[in-house]
Parts: sequence; structure tokens; C-alpha cells
Amino acid sequence: MTQHRFLSAAAITFLLACGKGDQKNMTAADSAGRDLQLAPVDTNASLSDVAPPADSAMAPAAVAPETVVVYRDAPKPVPKPAATKPKATSTAAAPEAAAPAVGPKRELLDGVAIATTNVDSISSAFDSAGHRVKVRVTSDVSDAAGHVVIPAGSIVTLNIEAIKWSENKNDKGTLRMSTQNVSINGSKYPLVGTVSTPAFTYKHRGSSLGDAAKVAGGAGAGAVVGGLIGKGTGAVIGGVVGGAVGAQRMSQTKDNDIIVAPGTPITITLNEPFTR
Repeated sequence: MTQHRFLSAAAITFLLACGKGDQKNMTAADSAGRDLQLAPVDTNASLSDVAPPADSAMAPAAVAPETVVVYRDAPKPVPKPAATKPKATSTAAAPEAAAPAVGPKRELLDGVAIATTNVDSISSAFDSAGHRVKVRVTSDVSDAAGHVVIPAGSIVTLNIEAIKWSENKNDKGTLRMSTQNVSINGSKYPLVGTVSTPAFTYKHRGSSLGDAAKVAGGAGAGAVVGGLIGKGTGAVIGGVVGGAVGAQRMSQTKDNDIIVAPGTPITITLNEPFTR
């Protein structure tokens, strides 16, 4: 039994020695064919310990489900008013309105008479040269075709060129006027014509220092003449006679203002054609 154990141990030892020899031969052969030296390592390079990103295809992110909350009696949303676009301001000038149609011009030839009456009174006591007076056209003035050129009621403005009262019974006074324009429907048109002399009435101005001087002058002259002719009563008689002569002279030379009452007819005759 002991011998058998000894032989088994020797066999095992022999096999192990053969195995080690074969391993050494294989290691030597492998070392001869390959260079097993490791590559040099850079000790100064920083090492990155960050793990590579996970593959999204391999690990999809979890998506939370959408939560919908429903209110039973929730108020309806108020719609927002539509935004109004600002009006574009055009810099282009607006087209001008069409001018009203102009009718044919109407004309009165020179020599046409226009009948008027004065609106206000004219007096030498208050009016003077340069004063303006107004007269009203009494009837329509038409052209040769029968078209009314100056309608009745139009106002003609006159200018007083000269005015003077009457100094004696032989003096009728002076009043000269010229035309200025005629107003038709609010528009004024120049008018050139001759104005007739209207009928006057007279109004005595009353006693004045001039009239008293006329009486005194006559009386003084009579007294001087009476004194030369006779003594005593001659001067008195001469003064009375001279005073009567002076009073008569005053009555003949007393001043009377000329008056043209409102509504007095005045005729205007055109000196130039009138067109409107």
C-alpha cells in the first residue's frame, strides 16, 4: 500500500514537471514573436472622469402626461377686440372742388337810365363834400335780351361832390353827386354814371349875426343920409328908412338850407357799359 502511494506521487510529480517545461517553452516562443513593452504614459495630461452621455435611443426620457382640468361652470373667455389698423394718412393733396358753372355775362350799355330813390335825407346843414349817401333801385334794369342785370331793391352808393345852401331867392343851392358802386345780392360792382339833381325843399336857417349886420348897416346908412339932408328929425327919419332898406335886403339874402327828403326820385344815367 505504501509503495502504491509512492508510485502515484512520483507520477504526479513527473507530470507537473513536464507541464512546467512546456509552459516555459511556449512563453519563450511567444516573447520572441511580440514586443510586450507598454506605450509611455503622459503623466501631465488631465484625466476625464465624466461618464459618457447615455444613448437617448437606448434610454428614452420619461414624459409626464398632460393634465386637463375641466370646470363645469367656468365663465366663457371674452374675445379680444380685433385690432384696428390706423388709417393711412395720405400726403397727396385732395382734389379741388369743381368751380361752379359761370353763366353768361350780362351787360348794360352806356346811356341806360336807372331809376332810384334816396334812402336817407340829404341836408346842407349836416352833410358836406365827401359824404356817402345810398339810393335804392326802384325797378328792374334789363339788357337788350330782356335779362335782368340790376334787380329792383339793389343799393347804389353815391358820393357828394359839392353841397351848398341857398343864400338868396335867386340862389337855388348846390348839390352834385357821383356814382361809386352798386350792391347786388351781397356783391359790389363798380358803376360809372351821371346823377341827376334831385328836387330840393328849403328850410330857413334863422337870424344870424350876418343878418343883423345887414339891418344895422342899412339903418346906419339911412341915418347918415337923413342927417345930411335935414336937421333934427332928418336923422331919425333917415335911420328908419335905412333900417327898412336893410331889413328888405336881409329878406332877399337870408340863408336857406337845401333838403332832399327820403324817397325823392334820382335818376342815374350810365356813362360806361355795366357788366356783371
